[in-house]
Amino acid sequence: MGTRLVSELSERDLDLMERRSQAASPGPWISFVVGRDLEAGLNCIEVGYTDVMELLGGTVADQDFVASAREDMPRLISEVRRLRTEMKVRAMVLSSVTASQVATSNAAAASAAPVAS
Repeated sequence: MGTRLVSELSERDLDLMERRSQAASPGPWISFVVGRDLEAGLNCIEVGYTDVMELLGGTVADQDFVASAREDMPRLISEVRRLRTEMKVRAMVLSSVTASQVATSNAAAASAAPVAS
């Protein structure tokens, strides 16, 4: 498996992820594995308590990942948006503090300057 460069997520990327998540069957999705969660039967994902999804060719870890993604993705999207908002607020606060400090520093420098006679 090669290493893939990951670019920054745009708001459009987040919107597309959110739409896919909203279009999927409602959760919870629960991974059931024979020998771990079931005594017999097939490895499957229970989808919203009514349907069953079977993954062919995937590992148990793949199945657990897919089942968890149903609830992980909306939480991650929400957290990315929350953090971006927080970063914007902090940047605005820092910008206003910095501008205020520059103005105060300039005023102090001007009052300390020698007066020409």
